[in-house]
Amino acid sequence: MENLYLKHRCYHFESIGRIIYDPIRNGATEPWSAIVEIDKDLGDYYRLLFNNHFKVNIQKPNWKPHISLFRGISEYTPEMEKFWKEMDGKEINFVYTKDIFWNQNFVWINTYFPEFFELRNKMGLAHTHEDNETWGHITIGKFRHPGQLGDFTDYTRKNPKNY
Repeated sequence: MENLYLKHRCYHFESIGRIIYDPIRNGATEPWSAIVEIDKDLGDYYRLLFNNHFKVNIQKPNWKPHISLFRGISEYTPEMEKFWKEMDGKEINFVYTKDIFWNQNFVWINTYFPEFFELRNKMGLAHTHEDNETWGHITIGKFRHPGQLGDFTDYTRKNPKNY
């Protein structure tokens, strides 16, 4: 996959992951959800960079490192069921930014891979956050106290349903 230029962001790095449907978190299945499992070192590395740069100690996320495709669809349709688990276990390539983003609660890096659009299209789900061209992300940490870092830019305005 070539270095992708999407609007104002340049996706510098490439890695691989595996698509998992109905992932297990803390021993319980997360039904009607799908993620891309990724190497745990990726989250650890960016969390270390963030902690060292800002002199704060963000917590590891509750989930193992992943990219969410969709989570807990509550209003699924027969059309969705037709494509369910179509790509289960598929290994994919994805690219990600060198830039770290955060809001009052979470810290993440943005990602891109064509399967994100393909799967969300088939499931009839939105592609992006409203007013933001985010096409997937890796949560690298969570603040121990909301707003712990002070000034921030909230990149998560109005998330669409089932994002």
